[in-house]
Amino acid sequence: MHQPIRTPAQVGQLLQGQRKRLGLNQTELGTQIGLSQKRQSALELAPDRITLEQLLRMLAALDLELIIQDRATSKTDSAQDW
Repeated sequence: MHQPIRTPAQVGQLLQGQRKRLGLNQTELGTQIGLSQKRQSALELAPDRITLEQLLRMLAALDLELIIQDRATSKTDSAQDW
């Protein structure tokens, strides 16, 4: 999956979608990364309040990674994906 992220809402949607694809509920994922179900839900609904540490733990638990690149590179890669 190659998903450019430009808004906090997109982060929440991506995290929730991947969690569901893996068949995990919020409690299960939260247990893996040391967060309560309530906090897990809050991060999916309001990801603008997530810490970098929490984000990286969640990405690792969801078998995702963070890649930062120039937008010009992103646009070129997206065109090649089509």
